[in-house]
Amino acid sequence: MVNEIKDSIDTQNNLLKLEYNEENVEIDLDKLKELGNIPDNEISKWKTLKFKGNVFGNETIINDISNLLKRTNNISEISFSGAKLSKIPSCVYNLKKLTSLNLKGNQITEIPKEIGNLTNLTVLSFKSNEITELPMEIRNLVNLIELNISVNQLTELPKEIGNLTNLTVLNLESNEITELPMEIGNLVNLIELNISVNQLTELPKEIGNLTNLTVLNLESNEITELPMEIGNLINLIELNISFNQLTELSKEIGNLTNLTELILYYNELTEIPKEIGYLTILTELYLSNNQLTEIPKEIGNLTNLIKLDFRGNQLTELPKEIVNLNGLTKFDLSINQIIELPKEIGNLTNLTELNLINNQLTELPKEIENLTILTELDLSYNQLTEIPKEIGNLTNLAELSLINNQLTELPKEIGNLINLNSLNLYGNQLKELPKEIGNLTNLIGLYLGHNQLMEIPKEIRNLTNLTELDLNNNHLAELPKEIGNLTNLTVLNLESNEITEFTMEIGNLVNLIELNISFNQLTELPKEIGNLTNLTELDLINNQLKEIPKEIRNLTNLIKLDFSGNQLTELPKEIVNLNGLTKFDLSDNQITELPKEIENLTILTELDLSYNQLTEIPKEIGNLTNLAELNLINNQLTELPKEIGNLTNLIGLYLNYNQLMEIPKEIGNLINLNTLDLYGNQLKELPKEIGNLTNLTVLDLSNNQLTELLKEIWRLKNLNYINIDVYELNLKNLKLTEIPTAIFELKYLKVLDVSDNHLTETNSALANLEYLEKIDLRNNKELNKLSDFLWTLPHLNELLIDSSLYSELPGDIVKLDDSFVESVKYLLIARKNQICMSDEEIKEIICYYRVLLNEK
Repeated sequence: MVNEIKDSIDTQNNLLKLEYNEENVEIDLDKLKELGNIPDNEISKWKTLKFKGNVFGNETIINDISNLLKRTNNISEISFSGAKLSKIPSCVYNLKKLTSLNLKGNQITEIPKEIGNLTNLTVLSFKSNEITELPMEIRNLVNLIELNISVNQLTELPKEIGNLTNLTVLNLESNEITELPMEIGNLVNLIELNISVNQLTELPKEIGNLTNLTVLNLESNEITELPMEIGNLINLIELNISFNQLTELSKEIGNLTNLTELILYYNELTEIPKEIGYLTILTELYLSNNQLTEIPKEIGNLTNLIKLDFRGNQLTELPKEIVNLNGLTKFDLSINQIIELPKEIGNLTNLTELNLINNQLTELPKEIENLTILTELDLSYNQLTEIPKEIGNLTNLAELSLINNQLTELPKEIGNLINLNSLNLYGNQLKELPKEIGNLTNLIGLYLGHNQLMEIPKEIRNLTNLTELDLNNNHLAELPKEIGNLTNLTVLNLESNEITEFTMEIGNLVNLIELNISFNQLTELPKEIGNLTNLTELDLINNQLKEIPKEIRNLTNLIKLDFSGNQLTELPKEIVNLNGLTKFDLSDNQITELPKEIENLTILTELDLSYNQLTEIPKEIGNLTNLAELNLINNQLTELPKEIGNLTNLIGLYLNYNQLMEIPKEIGNLINLNTLDLYGNQLKELPKEIGNLTNLTVLDLSNNQLTELLKEIWRLKNLNYINIDVYELNLKNLKLTEIPTAIFELKYLKVLDVSDNHLTETNSALANLEYLEKIDLRNNKELNKLSDFLWTLPHLNELLIDSSLYSELPGDIVKLDDSFVESVKYLLIARKNQICMSDEEIKEIICYYRVLLNEK
């Protein structure tokens, strides 16, 4: 009889409700304390206990679990799945009647030896923990039937595993096991063994003792060969050895006559033994991504095959015995070197999927007509010049792909394929389409890009179910008005044609979401463009548009709008309505000013106005606070509004090739900026606030009129690229602990002063500064070693260092006596081939370079 326990726990009369009958109980871990009022005689009836929730290292909860379990000895099944335990509550080991223990998804790192006390266990799961080894006491669990230790960190199995002779299921997937003990051979009752995703290089011959195995998974190891004893596993039904390093299959594979599934993909097999022909009840054979050059004729014996995969090998032909595989439904021969298909392919009348992508086929046999229940046929990336008329018999085809062949025409029989949903003819040499294309009324996707089409037949109007039509890179000068019938179109790609005007019927395509008319010759857009109110993306790149129709205001769902590469001189104020835009590209036009209404595009993240004729930016730009990228390259800007400082989400700001004479101090507000490009302006100075841009990684200041650089720039710790026209750089007394990495981009730098800092080492990247003539490292008191790369700088002739570093100088550079060294403040670096010079020679060289000597 089902009893619902209702204990009054607190003064608010809260009820503790358990999913409960007398034997099966589920308990929330955070309510354990509330179980105190349940009588022991009730708890003693519990058989199955499932804990829900997480412990997260809470010792109080662990103690509460222990206290609860001490009140019963009759529990047979416990689940702590997903409880985030770091250890097993010790009281569990006292539950002598326990038959099932589930510890899946915890954070347990070790199994204590007390696990050996639970001798009645039949099911034990430690899946998804952090266990590195099994205790030898595991040998006591002689009644175990299922053991799951998958997704841990085991590197080996103890030999004691061999004691578990009643095991039928052993899962060791996703560990780091490098070998199996020979005692594995004792587990003669095993039915399923999963050792996938480990680091095994071989199997012990004792594996052959496991004659009751029906499933063996060895996927993702490093096995190079199988022992001949594998042939003893005559009850195997499924064998997976994929993602290993097998170079050959032993002939004993032919003994496994009960196999229905054999998975061998991603190995290094060069041939298949003829004994494969004995596996006559095999239904699935996967040999993709090996190095096979031929298929043995014995393949024809596998008359029960349903799926056959040879993808990614080096096959050049198919044996005629393929004719016998008339039960095949899926056949993958893609990415091989097959030159022709045998006529016997026509016998595979149960095929529903045939994949021949990326071979060297030049023609198809007419027998292809027999594959009448084929639903998917992929012949892409071959060298077909024509399609036989017999293709028209494949009336059940739903997908036909002929990408990148050499087709110049389609047979009219293509019109018989009335069940086609997708027809992909991208990358051929088609000059025209047969009018029968209009029969394919179930087409959803039609892909004709990169052909030589000059017109579209008016019968296109019948394809009213089309949602995607791709006509990019053809020679179309116009679209037929019948295009307006395709009212279900969501994607229309007309990029790179020769279209000069749009038919007004384009306005009927009210369901369009993406429209690409880039790289055509449009001089205007019809006002009907405003009907396409569902558009989210409109691309009009590189046309000859001089204006945008005011009806653009209706396209309120636009997210991306690209007018780059046209002849626009202004934006209509109606642009204000497009307040859903996130990306707006107006680059490479002739725009002279922006309307203040641009301020309404408040969710813009990318705005590209480069290569226009803007002389100013309106202050309203400051309202676009979501901008992450602003591109103003190559305009005629002389100043920026201070409101630029409002764009605090900017990551990239591109102002190169303008006429800016100054940067507003508000630039310092752009704390998220990582790229600032000011190349080719007329800047004479920078605001000190530029030092606030601590996320800056790229800074280009070259081709300006800067006479000095702010010290604040060198405090930008993330700066890894800087481009400036500077030959001398003074970073004295900036409290630097290392030389900024951006400096190493200044390859023409001649003089570098980093004295009076806190440098601890000289970066080896100094070697990049190949034109460096002088470096000052004095007064860096923690600097006790010089980089060897200093001596590789070909033009370095002055090195200023403290006397404490003289011992770091290579002996073959200059030999000085102590008194002379003490008197030298500016030390000359001579060439390495000038070894052991006399004092007089040194003095001569010093004079030659006009190096000053100061008496100590």
